[in-house]
Amino acid sequence: MYIFKLWGNISMQKACIMFALAVCMVILPQLAQGGSYGRQGPIRAERLNVQLTVKDDAGINRSAEPVTSGIPIPITLDLKTVQGLRIVDQKGAEVPAQFTVLARWNGTVADQKSPIQWVLLDFQADVEASRSTSYYLNYEAGHIAIEPSTPVSAQESNGVVTVTTGPMQFRVNPRSFNLFDGVWLDRNRDGRFSADEAIVAIGEDDGAFITDAFDARYGSSRGTRRVVVEENGPLRTVVLVEGRHHRTDENGLAIGYYDFQTRIHSYAGKSFVKVFHTLKNSPPCLAELDGLAGCPTPVFGSLAFKEYTLQTTLNLRQPMQHQLFAEELYESAGDSLSLYQDSSGNGQWQDYHGENWSYDIQVAHNQNPAQEVEGAPSFRGFVVANGQGQIGSGSRAEGWADMSDDRWGLTTQIRHFWQQFPKGISMEGTQLNLRLWPQDYQGVHWLDDGLHKTHELLYAFHLPDFNAADMVKSFNAPLLATAPTEWYSGARSIGPFGDLLRISREDFPPDLAPHYSHAGIGNKRTVYEGRDPYNAWGWIPFGDQKANPSAAGCPCIDPSTFSFFLQTKERDYFDTAEELARQWMDTRSYHRDLIPIEQVTEQPDLRPYRNGTHYQGWMPPDSYHAWFSPVYEYYLLTGNRKALEAADELMRFERHMGFWWFFTVDEQPYPIERAYGWLSYELTRMYEITGNISYLNDAEHLLKKGFNQIDKRRGNLLNAALYHPSLTGGTTYEGPRLRYDYGATSWQIGIALLGIGKYADVVLSNNIPRELMDGEEARDFLIAGADLLVHEIFQPNVPIFPEDWFLTNPQPSGSELYPYGPTNAIEYQITAGLSIAYRLTGKRAYYDAVNAMINKWGGKLEPYFQTGYAILAQSDGEAPLPVTDLRIDSGNTNGVVTLRWTAPRGGNGQGRATRYQLKYAETPIVERIDCASSMSNCYRSCRLDGYDTICPIEVAETNFWAATNAKGEPEPKEAGRLEEFTVKGLEPGKTYYFALKSEDDNHALSAMSNVVMASP
Repeated sequence: MYIFKLWGNISMQKACIMFALAVCMVILPQLAQGGSYGRQGPIRAERLNVQLTVKDDAGINRSAEPVTSGIPIPITLDLKTVQGLRIVDQKGAEVPAQFTVLARWNGTVADQKSPIQWVLLDFQADVEASRSTSYYLNYEAGHIAIEPSTPVSAQESNGVVTVTTGPMQFRVNPRSFNLFDGVWLDRNRDGRFSADEAIVAIGEDDGAFITDAFDARYGSSRGTRRVVVEENGPLRTVVLVEGRHHRTDENGLAIGYYDFQTRIHSYAGKSFVKVFHTLKNSPPCLAELDGLAGCPTPVFGSLAFKEYTLQTTLNLRQPMQHQLFAEELYESAGDSLSLYQDSSGNGQWQDYHGENWSYDIQVAHNQNPAQEVEGAPSFRGFVVANGQGQIGSGSRAEGWADMSDDRWGLTTQIRHFWQQFPKGISMEGTQLNLRLWPQDYQGVHWLDDGLHKTHELLYAFHLPDFNAADMVKSFNAPLLATAPTEWYSGARSIGPFGDLLRISREDFPPDLAPHYSHAGIGNKRTVYEGRDPYNAWGWIPFGDQKANPSAAGCPCIDPSTFSFFLQTKERDYFDTAEELARQWMDTRSYHRDLIPIEQVTEQPDLRPYRNGTHYQGWMPPDSYHAWFSPVYEYYLLTGNRKALEAADELMRFERHMGFWWFFTVDEQPYPIERAYGWLSYELTRMYEITGNISYLNDAEHLLKKGFNQIDKRRGNLLNAALYHPSLTGGTTYEGPRLRYDYGATSWQIGIALLGIGKYADVVLSNNIPRELMDGEEARDFLIAGADLLVHEIFQPNVPIFPEDWFLTNPQPSGSELYPYGPTNAIEYQITAGLSIAYRLTGKRAYYDAVNAMINKWGGKLEPYFQTGYAILAQSDGEAPLPVTDLRIDSGNTNGVVTLRWTAPRGGNGQGRATRYQLKYAETPIVERIDCASSMSNCYRSCRLDGYDTICPIEVAETNFWAATNAKGEPEPKEAGRLEEFTVKGLEPGKTYYFALKSEDDNHALSAMSNVVMASP
């Protein structure tokens, strides 16, 4: 079986120190089997005992504080239901918990026949300030998790949803969504909520309001469409509300003004809620997608508005107190008090937002960029004012407020307040306004077609003697529960391919130079410090300085940022990844309601998208240059449903708009290898997460098309720009061998390997039937690229990455952002694809190449070689022995050939093989055609499109990976027994060559058999 082969001299015992004993002794060895059970079958779930670490990162004591975190469940546990799961503290006492299935292996969330892949944990933890504590996730058959003494629940009566948390109750009105249609606090703690305990009265004219450019006002309460209880306790409830803002009087547009989506999270025993409120410009298409018509321009276009605010009216009496915290605390005795953040507050506040912006994205509501830009930030930072005028100012406001009287109050905050300027908060008497797009800004606001924007808001209703400052700190740094890094690695369900390991310097093997992985510290600092020089702030960029990714690979920080967090457990990695994920969820996705991924389209109408003002200069979602993985990994780690919705929309854009020709025009050539690599990887991951077979079908289509286009001699794209030295990925013919643009070719193929490998791993490991490209064929494709990369491109004496390929972002003059040398967020993907190839073949050359890359260039690439520092599933011994006596049975006629051979022994000469892979071709089959050392056998000099380059010639051999796969080979017998198999459907009278390999249950391939010939 496979074991955890740790890099260097890390022993199994040492790796297990971080684990509970049961995990190490029983689960850990078998987790490495990943997507398949292997021969030993599933592990008993009763042995599950995973340590969960919960750490305070806000410097405050946490008491019974909610934790919401996703944890992977390996397929080998075969866990079909959450019943039986429980969480215990360090003393072994069970704590109340709620479990929600986020994803299943090879099935939808609703498919209870498929094993659970990710489960969302909700519980409440006690943690001392700046310390950590441990809880444990385990399993007891038939056990039902205990509930809290005061569970949270949502009940519906006459359409009205009433949520009771214990100390608080609130209502959501489906006919008139005013945010809170009544809020009650149990002041006397009698478990009932009377009229005199209402801090927000029923029927207040509150909610979300938008004021258009002509001063017409529209409210959320006028256009509520639906209210759904998505999750219902006992630890947490989520109420979803969707609708459209409609006019509050006869002024304005009768069709309404932008849509909204609101999710209200409430918690057992708590009197606060978290509100995720989304303003949406993504109405459904006006007609069905049909041919070249595409998706007609939606009804809104990009409507301008002056102000967007969430209003709440409180039941307060004199004397009242208003508090507002910017960079310091401001107070008033119930008089008006307001905070307004106009700009980023840094020295570059007047500059464009992002290095490639040609003009200000926040204000230019003008479809003709040649005309004068309307508006801009007016001043640096924020101002605080009361009824008499300005009373304070500063650079960057925290942005929280509290309103109270002698009975109760409300603490509120807009999370990431200054980072998403312009923003405001105002208090006037008993009315609170969270001004998400303030009218104070110099210029109008708008959302371009397909744009969303979500704000996370805190509403903490409280009684006297409430610590508002600590409440805000906990809101900004919610508790997270994480398993040991090795647990995520064993589950193989996150990261470029799921293999992660946190190791120390002394753990390196003797043949690997001691380049200690800083786990992205250099690039993390680049992102942090690069945001200010490029002024990458505001509600659209939200920290993403790479406004136009062009050929730079955005998001700016490595797509495995969440993986870095799981390796290091450093909170700032998570926070950075969360910001990037949220930016992609909203402003980098192209949202269009109700277009299914399955709907096949022809050329779409992109004009509404491309003509959007702030998108001029900002590339649309593009899998050539950007990963989507932070979005769906955010969903898996937090349960954020908006993230999963956005990931689906990103895939729909790629499928129906961005790269529609890849799916509908089979003759369309791929220009470069990454064209199918990134996209097939994301599609396969989305299949893994959602169980929607359409994603896997699309990945299969892309890869089959790619395999048909590659040069069967070497594995490169035959008709692509690869041969044009002036283009990225160019190669030229020089003397007896190819001369590569090493920086381009290597990572192009590396990205292809990642996509091919992910698909092959999923299909092979789970025995998923395929029509166009099954698991064996996908692995053949993987071997083609891996052999090309390892045997031809990678040369120990040639710098595979030219110096100018190491830049992630250009450095602002006079700034030093790279403490460990400049790096590029794409190089690590070369090792990721090769690691998958090694895991699916056992071919040592791939392992050695990864090791050599780290050894030679680790000093420059160390932040991105987490896959090189990974746990590699490695065979416990050797691959099965090769077949040496393959022979043709006599009497083969009419296109039928019968072959016989002796069943080989398994690895180390023990046991038997698991399966055979039999191949045939019309020329002799070889393990690998060696074009690198004998180019004249594969290519000739020629001139193509004005370039001196090379053209292929016919060769007299066939690579094993390029030969045709026979189907239906027998299951291997015990070693030494006779095997027989008949190949049918061959062309009579033609000569065919046959060879086979044997394989163990962990996909390690034997050497090729002897080759035989027949003419049926």
